[in-house]
Amino acid sequence: MAFSYLLCLLSLAVLASDAASPVSQDGVHPQAYATAYYQARQSKRPLVVVVGAKWCPACQKLEKEGVPGLQQAGVLKKAVLALVDYDEEPELAQKLTEGGPIPQLFVFHPTENGFQGQRMVGYPSRQAVINFVSAALKKNEGKADTKKAQGAPTPRSPSNQQAASGR
Repeated sequence: MAFSYLLCLLSLAVLASDAASPVSQDGVHPQAYATAYYQARQSKRPLVVVVGAKWCPACQKLEKEGVPGLQQAGVLKKAVLALVDYDEEPELAQKLTEGGPIPQLFVFHPTENGFQGQRMVGYPSRQAVINFVSAALKKNEGKADTKKAQGAPTPRSPSNQQAASGR
């Protein structure tokens, strides 16, 4: 009885987490930044990063409308998607946004010198997000962009994160 109750709770937790994360029919799942960064680097695919916060209305619109729009339009089929919560990862979010406002959306491309990319600040509309990411991905197919916003920060390795947190 206790085992079946525990199994039921675990199943509900998995279903709830799946329902909360934007996923489309093409199977694109947003990931943690470090996971997405290394996956994009290894596969030599572009890295699309959304930086926002739960308390930010425009960030929530971007996550609930813009990201699913990208997925439904098939724009993310050749990219890796990461979501960064400003409050949960403030150091990373500040590096990415350079201390600027949120939400911000980045499209980073792998180059010989790491990732270089473009950024969109704010959330003008679902279609504007689709157009921005589509154009950024097309513009850089097979070449590095010389007009870059910045490079994607390299995530800390798990051992570095433990050392930084004093563990």
